[in-house]
Amino acid sequence: MFLNNDHEKYICNVVIPERVYRYLEDELRFIPQSEDLNFKHSRANAVPVKLAFVSIMKKKQEYYNGYLSFSKLLIVKRMD
Repeated sequence: MFLNNDHEKYICNVVIPERVYRYLEDELRFIPQSEDLNFKHSRANAVPVKLAFVSIMKKKQEYYNGYLSFSKLLIVKRMD
């Protein structure tokens, strides 16, 4: 789930399926897993990253849902 800090509105949600995550597990180990998060406390557990991805996005209410179908469509770099 990605939040625009300037407007405090959610921009989009990107799902990384387990079959895709397996290829990226070492690079993404620092990102909290969905079972460790809940919507109300997501900001407290948020991790700042630089992110690039390619996905088909579908609008759901006020933000977009995306689904990554292939591991090479995602690059994530943690910001320290």
